Amino acid sequence: MAVCVEIDALGVVRSTGDLIENCQAFALVSAPEFSYISSFSMPTAEELLWLYTWGLGAILLPWSLGYAIGVAKKTINRV
Repeated sequence: MAVCVEIDALGVVRSTGDLIENCQAFALVSAPEFSYISSFSMPTAEELLWLYTWGLGAILLPWSLGYAIGVAKKTINRV
């Protein structure tokens, strides 16, 4: 459960008692809540690699097909 907290002048973390929806300072969340929230917003290294690989493939595949078709057209026109 998230708790609204603030840091006072001495550096002590204190609960404000405000509802989390109205919190104007910091929201303190538990470790399981943070894991749940961050699983939606932070991609893992494997996900980034997968996205990069498929993104690059989506660019290079049509280009290479176009290049091969262009070479084939030039070869046919020479004959």
